[in-house]
Amino acid sequence: RYFEYSAAFIYAVFIYYICKREIDVSIVFWLLLFQIAAILVNFLYSQREEIKEKLMLAKPAAFRYLIDYLKTRQGLKLLSIPTKWNFMIATFLDNTDAIFYYDNICDYDKIDGLKYMEEDYIALYYVKPDMNYFAEKYGINTVVMQKQSLKYAETQGINYKFKEEDKLFENELYLVYKINR
Repeated sequence: RYFEYSAAFIYAVFIYYICKREIDVSIVFWLLLFQIAAILVNFLYSQREEIKEKLMLAKPAAFRYLIDYLKTRQGLKLLSIPTKWNFMIATFLDNTDAIFYYDNICDYDKIDGLKYMEEDYIALYYVKPDMNYFAEKYGINTVVMQKQSLKYAETQGINYKFKEEDKLFENELYLVYKINR
């Protein structure tokens, strides 16, 4: 786990013994290059899904249909699950009167530090399932969910129970529900 922190010291000892024994120093260059390449490949492999998503210049059709639907709605007060998706939706949902629930942004009139996170969140990016709480506290009237994130939440024991009649929009990747107070 902590190998990367000690790598510089290991290299220093290694170089010391190479110089002391008069071995060709170019081996250090090749070993260093190999380790940097291995770290890069490991990073790219572990982050491949996020990198693919961020490099996608044209959003998939399902996301475009979601945005097109949301643009037709007036007075939206949106909460997305996971909450980090509010930023993505807001980026593409321009020229509307929509208001978003953003995590990690405080209201300077009522600064409470990160206390709201204790009250609102059950896990990172996953709010508690009581949507009436968000309707009363923040005026949220619409929830946008990724189906993949909904499945993940269920594996973590988080059950968002929405009524079928409250469903406003659905496609292969996204769901939109209204929240009734």
